[in-house]
Amino acid sequence: MIGVLCYYTLMLRQSPEQALLRGIKRNEFFIEYKPVFHTRSGTIAGLEVLIR
Repeated sequence: MIGVLCYYTLMLRQSPEQALLRGIKRNEFFIEYKPVFHTRSGTIAGLEVLIR
């Protein structure tokens, strides 16, 4: 996603903040949930939330 922000910044001469807002308005991001495991027990300790 950083590449997309760089593209918007360079090609459209937008600030990173403007490029991020534009991406949000265009629904270019999505959420993924990544489990976090305890290494010894193999149980799920929690989740990481990633915006891509």
